[in-house]
Amino acid sequence: WFYRNYISSQIDLPFLLLNLIYGALVGRTHHEIRLFLQTTADKLFLQGKFDYYQALAGAGEQITKTLSMDNILQTMRHTFADVMEVANPRIYIGDEEMIPFVGCQSIVQKENDLIIPCRLEGRLIAVIVLGNKLSEDPYTTEDLRLLKALASQAAVAIEHTRTYEQIKRSYETNQ
Repeated sequence: WFYRNYISSQIDLPFLLLNLIYGALVGRTHHEIRLFLQTTADKLFLQGKFDYYQALAGAGEQITKTLSMDNILQTMRHTFADVMEVANPRIYIGDEEMIPFVGCQSIVQKENDLIIPCRLEGRLIAVIVLGNKLSEDPYTTEDLRLLKALASQAAVAIEHTRTYEQIKRSYETNQ
């Protein structure tokens, strides 16, 4: 009775069109508005509670703790996905995977990707490719400085881990 007498009489063509336009507008802008409000609130209310740069610098220490390729990759993926909140982080270590990046000497912004070469003594050890930050903030000079340091530490850790694994395999085959 309530629906038939009060609500159904209010539902007409202009009401439906207005709701359709409102739904499309909210659907198109919700993500951008949420990101803006979230990052603004984080900057205002969470200052000092989470030091992003300290966590990024701490990742370098973490990757050098053990000679394990899994530990290195897991720490780097966690750092890029959870700490930096980067879209589509990728780490290339195999020789075939790195062919497109061989000429890359320093950090390069290419389309939506930030390409970070991990070099040791002039040799390309690995390549880190990061998408945009989910907050849509640009990479700062401080970000780039810390990423360059992390890439250097990752190159050393990866090379030492490879050497360790080769020695371990040759020892096991001789046993």
